[in-house]
Amino acid sequence: MHVRAANNCYGVNRARLQYHLTQLPLPTTFFPSSSTSISRLEQAELSHRECLTLEPESADILFNYGQVLASLAEAYINIDASKALAAAQQAIQTFQKCLSIQEQQYNTTLVEDEVWRKQALNEGPIDESMQVDDGEGVEISTTMGANMPKPVRSNSQSSSTSSTNSGQWAAIVEPTTRETLLDTALAQIEVYTTLLTLFTDLHLLDELYMTVAQLYNSYVLNICDTLPERRIESHLANSNFQIAVAEVRYKISQTAQSFQDWENAAKTSFSIPLLVGPIEIAGKGIIEADNQQLVDISWQARCDRSTAYVSLANTLSYTLAKPVDGWKYYSLAASDLSAAAKMAPEKNHSEIALARGNLDLVRSRIQTVEAAVKNRELLRKNALVYYGVARQAGNSGLIGANDGGGKGVVMEAKIKDAVVRTENGEKGLMQAVVKEFGSQSVKDVMKMGLDDGLWNEEGLKSVLAESR
Repeated sequence: MHVRAANNCYGVNRARLQYHLTQLPLPTTFFPSSSTSISRLEQAELSHRECLTLEPESADILFNYGQVLASLAEAYINIDASKALAAAQQAIQTFQKCLSIQEQQYNTTLVEDEVWRKQALNEGPIDESMQVDDGEGVEISTTMGANMPKPVRSNSQSSSTSSTNSGQWAAIVEPTTRETLLDTALAQIEVYTTLLTLFTDLHLLDELYMTVAQLYNSYVLNICDTLPERRIESHLANSNFQIAVAEVRYKISQTAQSFQDWENAAKTSFSIPLLVGPIEIAGKGIIEADNQQLVDISWQARCDRSTAYVSLANTLSYTLAKPVDGWKYYSLAASDLSAAAKMAPEKNHSEIALARGNLDLVRSRIQTVEAAVKNRELLRKNALVYYGVARQAGNSGLIGANDGGGKGVVMEAKIKDAVVRTENGEKGLMQAVVKEFGSQSVKDVMKMGLDDGLWNEEGLKSVLAESR
């Protein structure tokens, strides 16, 4: 049992709520007019930092703080690279400290369990210098030594009384498990993936690559040996990191070889036979996945590979002036999304449909490829169909029950649908979505669509005029 001061118990809950609100697709009218998405993240960061001054060794607070910093880094990337770099580096340091504490907690739990097991079996005195091995093949980096605190099991009744007399709250904290360790390790890899996009030096990129390779090969894979339900997630994190490294390496070096390496990474990272042994697939349970390709058993791998193909297509079409080659990758991305829709649980159909609608709009705006010009109107109609599917699936109540993801998809799909129909000459749709979601939410989605190539700036101005 973990005893937390009453004032920090309130502070932790407030900090968590502040961050949770930043992750929900709430209309801007929900917040004060002076509030922005970044200012809300900054407030959540400050609140978590204040909680850490009272409990600097709390793994729970450290993990949440790392998540806030990671979100801040992503938010800063296109606004202030120096702030993004600082936030990403601080997030990594926070997750590293969190993981170190969690390892100590995990090892202590193993010691306690062994103590209680021996006591239950009446095996006599306990040798507290015993070596701890959980028998599952994971080497925990924390060194067990003479200073290890003696195992203590809290008495719930006495804890409750103590809390009443001292003005403290007794908070039940979930035990640290191998899944807890894996959560933190994967969170580190995600932040590293964000961090490397800020690099302009190949030497630093190589150092980061080696750091993540060691974390993944020596730590994550060992934990996954006994967690088949987490293997796909772990492989995906590594595959996305590998592709991101290849992309950044090309953007730094700008050589033909580095572009070819990027292409190869996108094609092979999700398709080589990475998985060996039992693996858990949603709806199918645990299966033997010897020599199966990741894209054959994971709809998320299909979605992630489609994202990689779109990045390649954008570079080929607009940077290297090779639109025909770019069109091929756009088509491969569309095929992956179609396959993902067939493989994914129903709760994920909405987000896949939204991605497919976005992709078809991008394809419809290519002017220098015969297939794109010929099928322009069909692609625009298909985009509207996919946005309709996204709205319908998102409104079904099957997704977003806990994190608001479904509502976010519905809002984005409705706004994009209104933009396309307004471009087609329909009236009154933009005013309707502004009334429903607020003008700032509409502008944010339109700006995102502009950045993604869904529409051009000139056309967007006329659409904005319709929203007034």
